[in-house]
Amino acid sequence: MQADVVLSNHTVGDDGLTKVAALQKRKPGEPNPYVVGREGVVRYDAGWRSCLSADIDEAVKKAAPNSFLPALNPLRP
Repeated sequence: MQADVVLSNHTVGDDGLTKVAALQKRKPGEPNPYVVGREGVVRYDAGWRSCLSADIDEAVKKAAPNSFLPALNPLRP
């Protein structure tokens, strides 16, 4: 994938509310605030994977506090 845009259903994650406001004020020829480039998409993905992985680790610890179950988190190698 060579995506250069981040669209999320979690506006806190992609700063969507700010971007929508910027789109409303955008003049012809100004950059689209949703276009973050390939590197921006990769950074966004890495950040969300890290957050999700931490959430999974927390859930595993709560579910089995006396166990070490790394295999339950598919985002951890």
